[in-house]
Amino acid sequence: MRKPLRSKSHLQAVANQPCMVCGNDYGVQAHHLLKPWIGVRGVGLRASDQNAVPMCHIHHRELHDRGDEESYFLETFGDMEAGRDKARELWYRSPSYKGDQ
Repeated sequence: MRKPLRSKSHLQAVANQPCMVCGNDYGVQAHHLLKPWIGVRGVGLRASDQNAVPMCHIHHRELHDRGDEESYFLETFGDMEAGRDKARELWYRSPSYKGDQ
């Protein structure tokens, strides 16, 4: 199994984006998807950094309190793939992206 990618520069680029829920640019954090678009996530193993999306601390907490990421995105955006789509888009625009790895 391939080791999850870790990239501080990508996480910083994600955290510099506005919150994907409300557009706020204050207190934005990089949320690692619970159901990643690339790679896997396991018990005690965070998803690769390619699976990060920008969320303000309020919406980040709200998502974790809900516990069901897909239903959160479905209710918020009408699309349970919204988080995976955003993470993929940000990764392909990332300063850390160097083509298919």
